[in-house]
Amino acid sequence: MHPMSRPDTIWLDVWLALRSLAWTVLLPGLFAGYIPWRYFGLRDVDLRLPDPLHLAGVVCIAAGVLLLGACIWEFARSGRGTLSPIDPPKELVVRGLYRYVRNPMYLSVTVIVLGEFLLTGSTGLLVYWAVWFIAVNIVVVGYEEPTLRRQFGAAYERYQSQVGRWLPRLHRTRLAAVIAVAATGSGCSAPFGPNEVLELSAARAQWSARGFTDYVFDTEHGCTFCMPEATGPVRITVRDGDSYTLSAVEPAP
Repeated sequence: MHPMSRPDTIWLDVWLALRSLAWTVLLPGLFAGYIPWRYFGLRDVDLRLPDPLHLAGVVCIAAGVLLLGACIWEFARSGRGTLSPIDPPKELVVRGLYRYVRNPMYLSVTVIVLGEFLLTGSTGLLVYWAVWFIAVNIVVVGYEEPTLRRQFGAAYERYQSQVGRWLPRLHRTRLAAVIAVAATGSGCSAPFGPNEVLELSAARAQWSARGFTDYVFDTEHGCTFCMPEATGPVRITVRDGDSYTLSAVEPAP
């Protein structure tokens, strides 16, 4: 097997970009763009930015579009696929916003529709979103999650156990705090032990000096602050220099 030439690689990237753009227009573009514009009064809005509701609506729409774009980019970059169920990523995507929740794309669309509701004040648009969100939950639970479990096996099951479907899980917030403490080398109030701070801080300094951004660190004495439910040492896995997962270290047989 011969590696692909640069022109071939560029063509594949362009084709992936075109597919991503097409599905963006057909799926979220239809739901959060054309239908609210055509049927729920978005095209009739007299935009008044001094109005706090209108300003908040514009901010929500802009934020939702940026978040949606980040999700689509990550699907293409990490997963080599699109947001369409018939043209999905070929690799499990756990980077970017997917580190915090499993369905940030749907949440991004929700933020866009929330902004449109603030602009239009349309209760029909709110009902439309509620029906859509119920349908999305049915699709996620009944189709997407079983499909991902079959496709990616144990890797997806671990991801599913560590990252919430719609809301970030508390242990990820604690892990981010642990990493921040270690990065600064600062002290921390009990119950986070000083030995644990020193161990992780020293290890992180060494890895940063050598340019490592992906690593696994096992605490020696436990980590009551970052994972109080663990009865022994804790494994901290970092990807791209950021918090990734927390897990209890299994005792040796």
